[in-house]
Amino acid sequence: MEKTVSVMTALFFLIIIAGCTKPPEKEIETASQAIAEAKKAEAASFAPKTFKASEETFLQAQNEIRNEKKKLLGKDYKKATGLLQEAAILARDAIKETEALKARTAEEATRADAETAVNRVYAAYKKAKKSKGKSAALSGVMNLLKQAQSAMKEGRYRDAVDMAGQADARLQTL
Repeated sequence: MEKTVSVMTALFFLIIIAGCTKPPEKEIETASQAIAEAKKAEAASFAPKTFKASEETFLQAQNEIRNEKKKLLGKDYKKATGLLQEAAILARDAIKETEALKARTAEEATRADAETAVNRVYAAYKKAKKSKGKSAALSGVMNLLKQAQSAMKEGRYRDAVDMAGQADARLQTL
């Protein structure tokens, strides 16, 4: 009889302990912060699929937590914890995708600026060459334009813009 009481007591305490498992508050906070950072980084616009997946995974985790809280005994937040961790990873991935896309967009804009600057200065060079003929100053302008074109081929678009600006400044002094 004593053995039965001690087994029942142990079983009772196991049930109580299993029913007192707490929701994964730390993971909730981590996932919430990651999603907030992704929103701030404009991931909804630049990485919409990944961002949406992070939000949906977070909602699944919240539903799982709600379902577990309703249970009287045997609460288990492992699935919710895994979903929250996945939501945080997806949100960070959305931020990385956003940053990469923004960098590509900025590089493309800089390349377009370089092409525009070089073409504009080259047109001004041709016009100056017709009216002023050959001169040492015009040769210097052409050298800068060639350097700018080389810089563009190498992907150094900011350098190309700078060189085109120098060439334009020289043209203005003629």
